Amino acid sequence: MPPTESRPEKDAGVIVGPTLTPSELDKKLYRLILLPNGLKCLLIEDVLATAPIIGNESDDESTDDSDVEDERKDDHHGDDDDDDFDDVDSNDEPELRDAAVCIVVGVGSMYDPPECQGLAHFLEHLLFMGSSKYPKENDYDSFVTKRGGSANAWTEWEHTSYSLEIPQDSLWGALDRLAQFFIDPLMLPSAVDRELNAIESEFMLHKNSDSVRRQALLSATCRENHPIAKFAWGNKRSLRDIPAQLGVDPLERLWDFYKSYYFAANMRLVLCSAYSLDVMQRKVLELFQNVPALPRSFNGNLLPISVDPDSISSWDTSSYNSPMADAGSPLEQPRIYRIVPVKDRHALSITWSLPPIFADWRCKPYDFLAHLLGHEASGSLLAYMKSKSWATDCMAGVGEDGCERASSHALFTISLTLSEQGVMGWKSIVDATYQYIGMLRKQSMEGWPPWMFDELQRMHELSYRYEDEQSPDELVEGIADDFSPHADMPPERLLDGSSLMFDFDAVAIQKLLDEYLVPGKARIDLSSSTFGQSADYSDNTAMEGIETKLCHLRLHVEEENFNHELAGKPNVEPMFGTTFWCSEIPEHYIEHWSKLAEPQAPTIAIHLPPRNPFIPTKFELKPLPDHDSRHPLINCSLKVSVRVGKKVQWLPATPIQYDSKNNLLLLSYEGDNEQWHAIDKAASDAKFTSLRAGDEGTLDKKRIKFRVLSVSHSGSAPRLFGDGTDFDVEDGTAFPPIPPALAANRLPQEISNTNVLKMWFMQDRHFHRPTADFRAQIVCAQAHLTSIHRAAADLLMELVVDALTEPAYLASLCDLTYSIEATNIGFSVSASGYDDNIMSLVIKVLDTLFSFRKTKGILPSDINEKRFGACIELLERKYKNAGMNASSLCSNIRLQCICPSYWSANEKLKALSSLKTVNNFMQTANTLLSDFAIEALYHGNIDKTDAVNAKNMILQLVGTGMKGLARKSYPSQSVLKIPRSTAPTIVRVPSVDPAEPNTAVELYIQVAKDNLRERVLLDLLVHILEEPLYDQLRTKEQMGYDVSCDTRWSYGIMGIVFHIVTNVMSAEATLDRVLKFLHDQRKELETLKDFGEYVNGLARQKLTSFNSLTDATNHYWSEIRDGSFQWQSWRDEAICLQGISKDELLQTFDKIFALNNMVAVQVIGHGEGEVSLQRPNVDGPNVRDFLDAQIAVLRGRCKNQTWGRINSKLF
Repeated sequence: MPPTESRPEKDAGVIVGPTLTPSELDKKLYRLILLPNGLKCLLIEDVLATAPIIGNESDDESTDDSDVEDERKDDHHGDDDDDDFDDVDSNDEPELRDAAVCIVVGVGSMYDPPECQGLAHFLEHLLFMGSSKYPKENDYDSFVTKRGGSANAWTEWEHTSYSLEIPQDSLWGALDRLAQFFIDPLMLPSAVDRELNAIESEFMLHKNSDSVRRQALLSATCRENHPIAKFAWGNKRSLRDIPAQLGVDPLERLWDFYKSYYFAANMRLVLCSAYSLDVMQRKVLELFQNVPALPRSFNGNLLPISVDPDSISSWDTSSYNSPMADAGSPLEQPRIYRIVPVKDRHALSITWSLPPIFADWRCKPYDFLAHLLGHEASGSLLAYMKSKSWATDCMAGVGEDGCERASSHALFTISLTLSEQGVMGWKSIVDATYQYIGMLRKQSMEGWPPWMFDELQRMHELSYRYEDEQSPDELVEGIADDFSPHADMPPERLLDGSSLMFDFDAVAIQKLLDEYLVPGKARIDLSSSTFGQSADYSDNTAMEGIETKLCHLRLHVEEENFNHELAGKPNVEPMFGTTFWCSEIPEHYIEHWSKLAEPQAPTIAIHLPPRNPFIPTKFELKPLPDHDSRHPLINCSLKVSVRVGKKVQWLPATPIQYDSKNNLLLLSYEGDNEQWHAIDKAASDAKFTSLRAGDEGTLDKKRIKFRVLSVSHSGSAPRLFGDGTDFDVEDGTAFPPIPPALAANRLPQEISNTNVLKMWFMQDRHFHRPTADFRAQIVCAQAHLTSIHRAAADLLMELVVDALTEPAYLASLCDLTYSIEATNIGFSVSASGYDDNIMSLVIKVLDTLFSFRKTKGILPSDINEKRFGACIELLERKYKNAGMNASSLCSNIRLQCICPSYWSANEKLKALSSLKTVNNFMQTANTLLSDFAIEALYHGNIDKTDAVNAKNMILQLVGTGMKGLARKSYPSQSVLKIPRSTAPTIVRVPSVDPAEPNTAVELYIQVAKDNLRERVLLDLLVHILEEPLYDQLRTKEQMGYDVSCDTRWSYGIMGIVFHIVTNVMSAEATLDRVLKFLHDQRKELETLKDFGEYVNGLARQKLTSFNSLTDATNHYWSEIRDGSFQWQSWRDEAICLQGISKDELLQTFDKIFALNNMVAVQVIGHGEGEVSLQRPNVDGPNVRDFLDAQIAVLRGRCKNQTWGRINSKLF
């Protein structure tokens, strides 16, 4: 059988679908099934989690010694016909990867009835509010959260998705609860009223997002009666006020909508778990067979989804006909929209409407053109515009949003981030764009160079082949998108159809260029704060009445030199209040651009992209050392026969090391006991090359026998002890087994330890891909000495990124990426990608950074002086936009209050004024880079030789005269002690954005210096509190959409944060409510009956395996960066959890609140009603100075008392 199949059971009426084709490194098993009711499902057996034996076996019984040396011939693959599938032997998740499911319903916001816009989104919310089988409102969320899982849902334009991630042993209970969404939900009137407040809060939370506003403006100004001419978010006005004016009952419409669209033939399910395909098939059939096959009823006022009852038992996708297919383009005639943004920003987008793209999945002509128009290397549009100081960033293509790729159309957009000069010269930018299109048309007529598509196809192929293993939730969500009814992806291509470029279609490309990417079919959006910012306009409030779309668009005469002060009264988008002017694109503009877009050689410095030098050519895995080599048994879960007198007992064991030279295997037994054994067969033997659960073998010349319980695959972490027979694992009641500790040689190894370079390396032995990750921090002695030093570091980083645009973009096309950031102690650099080229990119980045210490008073030779001013402008805009969102501002203020070395964006903005000459900037940059140390980690498909070479390259860059920094000379990262008080210390500030409709409150409780036991206790406390906090404050009391609690680790100081964003309550009332919740929860903790379930759920979270090399690298790097070096902290914390009692947790709770080290940050917005109560009477340019002053007041109350030294790096 192919690797994607197994022998399917013959469940009544289930039709198995086509075979899928996974990449060569993907060992998971796949099966498509069609249920009798028409529900199409993809089942994925996650062999990374486990390959269990099904059925019970009495391995623990003693056997006579005489039987040991006789190899057993029986097949031990288990009996898949056992109906009691909850008794799976290996149900203790040897890999501790969660199960995940994503269910897609083929209906979204495009289907909203005009009189109840936002209805699809509203229905998605309400289905969480209980069912006939599970009537408690938060039953589903409570069940999932308690067991360490998570649930989510989102509404797109043509589909709605429901996602679940849950530990394996709780899967069926959670999935049964989710299935009830589609069988018999309650949707009680009381829940409808309350959840409408959540919809309103979610809308208010995003109301001032410029990207959300742009999409809403597109919907509000598109062609009348087009399906995307809807207000998809929904709010009280669209779901309560307008229906009331029209005499419509929203609850009645909800039921109509549900009964019309929520049926099995309009749904898709993707399930990934550790259970066998047969078990999953039985359970999915059992849980979802009662979902109605066809609409329960249909309201004639809704758009019909035509379903042929005879087609629901077929895998033929051609039978699905979207009612949106004939809607056509949403764009009106060519127009220019000049938009007033919320933030200080300048952006230009040119949008064309194309035919739907789903049918072109094989050749992807739109991706080919996006590759060319969005290129950033030499000769590209962006390179040309940067040379003119017009733009700093460019993106092109069909977006991922459902209104951009729909059954009716696709929207192809070129988006540019502009400078102020670019805003003034926007017409020249459009000129250049059409010249580039003209060049592409000429090339299309003459024929494309074969290497161009071949290179692009090769990059897609390599990306698919060596893609990191995704987390289960990411996997099912990604596949479910392509599985959606409207997506038209052939089921056999669900895994690779959206990833690979199969064919080249020159005709399709030319048609797009000639017929669609033309001036007469374009929409231009120019958003710029030169027109003012949203808060400057007092008449941009949302409209009243029954309209959600702009019905009477005020058109202005297009003028060569637009002046917003003289342009007349602007339009206002009715729901978000976006201010804009609109004018028809003059015919002479279109004629001019049409001439430029004719097939011809360009007259400006643009050309086709160069060949990509970063395409990797080496993919071999580096050999491991002989004494610790690869073997198929490594990390598998075994049971091994052990002699006890004349009897033999079977004990659990995990192979953790293989000596290939002597063919010896090191087994780890319970209690961390280890013993070497000789393997009786070579590693190359056929028995090992196709290893399966149930296989048997012998050790030590047949004196010891072993049986494989579960098999380790690429990406596996160490196997855990046991096979499930020793534990009651049903429904999360057992503590997960702890894996053996990794040997020191399997952890990061120090390869350099000097004041200049401290470096570790680690050879990957789990993910088996030709990739590597690099991390480094450059610790500068004077990094945060003054605000000028911090601003100079930020500017230096901007210049480095700008200078590396072209090589970095070429590298990114080959999945080789980097980042550089200015931090509070210097700079951080990271890179990920194929090990073939990763160090060449790292050295290029470091060389560019270090070049700033080699020149005095002038910029390095690789830095274009024309770009200096552009980077200053970009950085100024970033500083001005910092803190515009109340929620993020609240968190930033809390961190600045307790970290005296932090400089605010306002302080850095002021300091930047002294760095606007090259000479001044370079003096500070030279100072920054005069004394520094480097700490680095190199991890992946590398050996010690590679690591030594990398070390030498870095040291060569630094030079021989560098003394470096001892750790005692590192810049301080101290944390202030919050003074004790009977009530939280209040830091009350106004929002930076005067139009902010929300108030944010963050209660921070400072606890102690980092230590293992208290860290685990805090994690457990938050794990218990998060669901009741969300249920009580968000769901029941409707305080706001954003309600959460979490632990905080701030430079070695532990704490807990409670974060609320509200548009209905005052800051004071919100804080009081959080404090009351904590008081009430103390009583709830005393009577908590399922304490063990919470402990076990948290342990599973901590023991969940890394999904990718980058995940693992991030963990090990955090230990280096923070100076902890607790390489296996996740294991230490799980072990610690075993000994935690409820009494100890209660003592910790009491201790935390007895300390009273609390600060409450309140960012008060300008919302209606109580939300703006007690807002400080400060507005305009004085707000940011007021924020800094309040932070200084809090720091003053701390009297410079810090927590002192945490470790060798944090003090």
